[in-house]
Amino acid sequence: MDFLIASEQACGLGLPVAGTHVMHTSDKQAAAAGVTGEIVRAKTLTIAGHTFAESNGLALPNTRGITLGITLFHDVLLALDFPHDQLRISEGQLPPPNGRDVVPYTTNPEASFRPLQV
Repeated sequence: MDFLIASEQACGLGLPVAGTHVMHTSDKQAAAAGVTGEIVRAKTLTIAGHTFAESNGLALPNTRGITLGITLFHDVLLALDFPHDQLRISEGQLPPPNGRDVVPYTTNPEASFRPLQV
């Protein structure tokens, strides 16, 4: 999901419901142990001056605010500038990893515990 949102907030915003989904906290969690929420669709979602279209979210009870998922940013360059307390979204790509200011990253779960090579 691109974002998580409180059920009450999704209802208040009038987000259309497209189905249900069970969220798990781990891939090792039993299928019946997850939390069921409603899949909601935001026609537009604007963050840091960038507008995303047709984003899918999960509305959950007992949730506060909105939590953004990494999948929301799959087509853009997301920069988290901690020293300046800024989030920037732009088009383009980073240069190759150098181990200093551009670090390697993988979504391969088998690679997550291997030392990263630069």
